[in-house]
Amino acid sequence: RIVSLQNPAYRKFLGLPPTGDGARIDSLAAYTEKDGLLKKDDVILEVGGHRVGSDGSILLHGNRVYCTVAFQEPQNGEKLKLKIWRDKKEIEVAVPMKVRKEEENTGNLYDAPPRYFVYAGLVFTPLTLDYVKTFGRNWRNVANLEMIYELYYMRNEKPDKLRKEPVVLAATLAHPANADIRLASRALVDVINGKRIESLTDLIEAFETNDKPQHLIKFASGTIESLDKDKANEAHETILNTYGIPADRRL
Repeated sequence: RIVSLQNPAYRKFLGLPPTGDGARIDSLAAYTEKDGLLKKDDVILEVGGHRVGSDGSILLHGNRVYCTVAFQEPQNGEKLKLKIWRDKKEIEVAVPMKVRKEEENTGNLYDAPPRYFVYAGLVFTPLTLDYVKTFGRNWRNVANLEMIYELYYMRNEKPDKLRKEPVVLAATLAHPANADIRLASRALVDVINGKRIESLTDLIEAFETNDKPQHLIKFASGTIESLDKDKANEAHETILNTYGIPADRRL
């Protein structure tokens, strides 16, 4: 996490030059800290050739944006050059950019059609940055707290509870079989039929192996919804045909 560095007394304490540049690294992911190239309390003066202001912003294509945008410009395997203020002197480091499998959902995905599973009109998809961006430019304020926490904060604050691939109910295709579902979209799935959902595959298995007359869906918000299994199974193909969906899943 990179935070602003605008307190004059603290800047003087760090021995920073009076240019007004630089934002401080407040915390690092464990694997980044282990690499040793960046350290907590380093001050980033420049990233990818962009000078970093004391508010953490850079000038990019004529606009002031937060400097973390520059970390998304290099491709996997490339190195990002930074100028760092550490121990009262400026140094340069080149940080290798890597796509970590467990963090794919927090970055932009390219050339990959969205994965989904549709059951009885309920449309489920993995929780990814690409998904929440469909909410519009103001997606950070539109997405509910459970989604944002799961996507960006859970891995650092509760790594033992981090799901391999969080899944959300993205939409509900209206049909009498699902008419009683109140939480119809944009909801993070927690448990289905007693099974904690760690991935889209888990979710499919939870529906397809249920031997009870009802499907019970618990969301991260605590809300529990229910589907009559026989009615859901009977309506499944009809809903797919009605809405022109060629297959109930893309995995």
